[in-house]
Amino acid sequence: MTRVALTIPLLASLLGGLHLQLRASAIEGPHDLRLERDDVVWIEEGEFTMGPSRGDVLFAILLCQDEHDLAVAEGCADARFDHEGRPRRVHVATFGIDRTEVTHAAYRRCVAAGRCAPPRIDEGDARVGGDTMPVAGITAGDAEAYCAFAGGRLPTEDEWEKAARGDTNRRFPWGRFYHARLANHGRPPLRPDVGDGFRWAAPVGSFPDGASPYGVLDMAGNVYEWTSSRPSEEDFDVLGVQDQDPTPYRILRGGSWSHPAVSMRVTHRALLLASDARVDVGVRCAYDPPRAR
Repeated sequence: MTRVALTIPLLASLLGGLHLQLRASAIEGPHDLRLERDDVVWIEEGEFTMGPSRGDVLFAILLCQDEHDLAVAEGCADARFDHEGRPRRVHVATFGIDRTEVTHAAYRRCVAAGRCAPPRIDEGDARVGGDTMPVAGITAGDAEAYCAFAGGRLPTEDEWEKAARGDTNRRFPWGRFYHARLANHGRPPLRPDVGDGFRWAAPVGSFPDGASPYGVLDMAGNVYEWTSSRPSEEDFDVLGVQDQDPTPYRILRGGSWSHPAVSMRVTHRALLLASDARVDVGVRCAYDPPRAR
């Protein structure tokens, strides 16, 4: 299987007094791009509620049905969301995460250093090309190599969801309800939508009013983001994936410019072979806190 097994398809205040945010200049590392950036958001250790409530699933069903015509509305049933699980309290250690998705310009530095393979999507591609656009067309291995070069790693999906929703009941990074102007999204079945102001991908950080509670940007739409997490065999059973070996797959989070509103939710998950590279899949990195000297 070489395709994404998709299940479905203002500005939140920075909680500076509650959440640790360290300046990039305080972090050290041999190839640490954080030395030159002030856009790593640090999130304190703690628990949060991961996964959708029953009310969230009912909301997703209605949103899905609203986006599709009646001929395909049956594809918006409960089963489409089963693999998102049920609400559960999850503990996450202190971690940092990129405020925006990694850009072509940043990724190019890794290529120039001989640490990353070039993207499989040409930088001149009108859909994602440009220095400030999110890098796309990279495999999970490419994403891991870049994050290592930047002094970090891929986030787990637990970390990703915590950064997207905080310890809140938000369905989207910005709040409980969908707003088409707060994310770069598509429309069914898998088509771009100019209604958000961009035909394809957008320069990173183009939707500041769609920020998460921590001020993390573009966690809904623009490009899907690789995580280090693998699906479980139970995920495969729910999704009807014939290949029962989860090892070659990774979890994607965040939705993209070609996916509809229901994929913008903070609990949305998708699967992709780690070796695949798509024009709507990119990366943002996570970081462990510096060790005390």
